[in-house]
Amino acid sequence: MTEGPVPRPRRQDTRQPGPAGREIVVVVDGSLGPAQVAVLCEHVALRLADPAVERVACDAAAIDRPDLQAIDALARLALAARRSGASVQVRQAGTDLRAWLAFVGLAEILPCDPAPAPRDAGVRPGRSVLESSG
Repeated sequence: MTEGPVPRPRRQDTRQPGPAGREIVVVVDGSLGPAQVAVLCEHVALRLADPAVERVACDAAAIDRPDLQAIDALARLALAARRSGASVQVRQAGTDLRAWLAFVGLAEILPCDPAPAPRDAGVRPGRSVLESSG
């Protein structure tokens, strides 16, 4: 008998899809360090305790020079969201960030909105807002 990793049981998703689904909008930039990302992920997980929240939108407009640190931040946010059964979308991703996501194999896990949007210099990284998408 071979021993290997014990599979973790999946958390049952009790969310009910509907037209009034809400989302958390998280603003991310490349200057978030590992400690800040951990706090942001905890915050997202707490907000996802509300079963009405179905989606995490990562606003990436402030990522002007994407690097592995920015990719790591987005991947960790996606992991926190998916553990809670929520979907994830990267918004306002520039062409460089899209290229990085494709290069590291995360383009399907971190889908981007259809078209790159112009940069917004007034965005503050690390804030999150609960919005209604309905």
